[in-house]
Amino acid sequence: MADRNAINACGENWMLIRRIDAPRTNAGNVASTLPDSCQGDFQRFDFEPPQPHRHTHFFSVLNARSMEPFKNELWLNRSGLGGVSALIARNIRVVGASVLYSKDALFLPDEEFPGYLEQLFSNPVRKNKHDQFNSAPPDLVLEHAFVISHFLSKIYGHSLLEVFPKLALVKHYYDHGMKIPILLGHSEPGFVADFIRIAIPDAVIVEMLSEEGALVKNCLIPSQCKMYLLTPFHRKFFDELANKCQSLYANDVMPDKILVSRENIAANFRDLENWEEIKRIAIDYGYSEVCPEKLPLAQQISMFARAKSILGEYGSALHNSIFAQQKTHVIALNWINMVQQAIGLVRGQANIFILGDDGKPVLAPPPNTAGPIPIQKFSVPCDVVSQALDFVNGEM
Repeated sequence: MADRNAINACGENWMLIRRIDAPRTNAGNVASTLPDSCQGDFQRFDFEPPQPHRHTHFFSVLNARSMEPFKNELWLNRSGLGGVSALIARNIRVVGASVLYSKDALFLPDEEFPGYLEQLFSNPVRKNKHDQFNSAPPDLVLEHAFVISHFLSKIYGHSLLEVFPKLALVKHYYDHGMKIPILLGHSEPGFVADFIRIAIPDAVIVEMLSEEGALVKNCLIPSQCKMYLLTPFHRKFFDELANKCQSLYANDVMPDKILVSRENIAANFRDLENWEEIKRIAIDYGYSEVCPEKLPLAQQISMFARAKSILGEYGSALHNSIFAQQKTHVIALNWINMVQQAIGLVRGQANIFILGDDGKPVLAPPPNTAGPIPIQKFSVPCDVVSQALDFVNGEM
């Protein structure tokens, strides 16, 4: 049953389940985790326990007048790796863009979903809209289904770090013959299904027909990675995926120095004003400009897996370094959060962050921001970019 202390009143009709009183079971043989073995409304099955990490990390912030990157590095280094588990929940409604409800309460258990989703749904307009979807009859009723996506999986970087690692456990089930459908939200972006099919070719994918979505009698939700730190279980999954994609493009010549472009992506909250100047410098140093969104997903993965140095503005496309090898240099223009550092830490990569002219990070607005978001314009000092590329060339 849900822990009553975890159902919080935040205004009229606001209920949220973040923590649940779920009995835990050591999964052992995957066959013991069939949904029919669930005791009560919720149960978690542990595949791997939490563990300390023993990674070392090359990390540098250039032109910095902020301590935020350093604070986050300290948090990551002091954090352990999370475990790997599956939550089985009874009678879960999935509506809209993979928004979950248990009866009348939003269902965002803390081991399975990022905490910022709670802030997103503190917006009463968004919350009421999904409450209405939940109160309508479902279009589908499924006996069993995996749910891996969430409200922001439409953004590639969020899917890459918060959704796709869950496929490691889904694949584990499929490898043991339990081909339970994967339920995707209404109007899920195509790259989500594409990634699933690359990772699990025989995946059974069910896409919701409308915003009213589905009722899942036995809903399986894999755990998320704690603080974006991949466990060895997840790293093995990403390595196998990268090797598979590289074999598909084995005869293609690909650059070992990648300049990740955002030219075809509309500015959301920041605009790097001297991008063209930085691009000219990078090309002089032998970097090839790449627009990842123009390439097939498997080709993107293969390209990043082969790269020895990756340069680009901090953002979703740069997070493709999750497929890159140990000792790859990743140079990020700006700093937003700990995600790129978490990737570098567990992948054994060298991270260099170059902040703007004022030495401060250009940060995303809070998740519950309402109304138009102002664009923050910034420039990165070109002489510092050149110095960083000199250093990387000397290390390659």
